[in-house]
Amino acid sequence: MKQTPKTVSEQEFDTQIAHLVNMVEAMGRGELSVDQSLDAYEKGVALIRGCRKLFNEAGQKVGQINSSVQVNRSFHLPGWRRRGIDV
Repeated sequence: MKQTPKTVSEQEFDTQIAHLVNMVEAMGRGELSVDQSLDAYEKGVALIRGCRKLFNEAGQKVGQINSSVQVNRSFHLPGWRRRGIDV
């Protein structure tokens, strides 16, 4: 299956998550001094806020798409069956 290129938001989200994971792993291995750990923690909180913002924006977009689509219960796809009953 061919993958579509990621949007800027997806790239931002993936990048922020990767940075967050790297910081947590470094802190967990004890590689950072106390000052570095505090700095990493502060940056981590900012990354989490950024990720949450991107995630919420994506959720709002999904909600807008869903609200613009009107589903007709009598919708039928020939050849598609659900539990032995035509859908």
